[in-house]
Amino acid sequence: MSVATAIALESLSFAFAADHQVLADLNLVVDKGERVGVMGPSGSGKTTLLKLIAGLRGYSPTRGTCLRSDRFAMAFQQPLLLDHLSIRDNILLPARIANKPCEIEDVVHIMGLEHLLSRYPYQISGGQQRRVALARALLSPGTRGLLMDEPFTGLDEPLRERILVEVEAALNALSLTCVFATHSPFEAAFLADRIVFLGNTPATIASIRTVTIARGKRHELLEEREFFEEVAAIRRTASATDQYS
Repeated sequence: MSVATAIALESLSFAFAADHQVLADLNLVVDKGERVGVMGPSGSGKTTLLKLIAGLRGYSPTRGTCLRSDRFAMAFQQPLLLDHLSIRDNILLPARIANKPCEIEDVVHIMGLEHLLSRYPYQISGGQQRRVALARALLSPGTRGLLMDEPFTGLDEPLRERILVEVEAALNALSLTCVFATHSPFEAAFLADRIVFLGNTPATIASIRTVTIARGKRHELLEEREFFEEVAAIRRTASATDQYS
């Protein structure tokens, strides 16, 4: 792997069983600091791909390789917070398990959680719980990359936009690589540098699209024609991928 490479997939295939192959012959290189969205129909293997990259137990390539130069933390679809721990202790949990010091103030400020640290998960909203889970992943010891499995699904529009802005600010501040699964062309256009579209059964990479709007301009263009056109182009590619499947 190049020193600039965070993830390298080469002829990657994965099957749960001989008659249940999920991914087939994926080839992809993700650079350090890059943000890659993964889109595709439900059941196409987006979550499985993230778990392979994360190196979770039970997820090793059936064939080919999945190489990582850095440690990646993962934020799942559900927050998976512990109700008997305060918000502060939930965020600090990975660091305490690893017996590592952890300064949380900067990320907590970026994610807008300062006033919630003494509360418990059952005392805060679902959107706030997702922000806590993201902060916990961002602050996991040794993390140089973030994997997100549809963490914004089900949020109302204003809240989703606010959390997207907060996540982008945290990625910028920590210089993290990010790979995330999404069904939303809006999320992909706002957060990704490139978008990988999975299609077919078992899933292959049907196409890859580079987002045309520079990172620093997206906040300013959210209500502008240029951003809407990017979202529409991503939606068309996603629709074509669905048909391909």
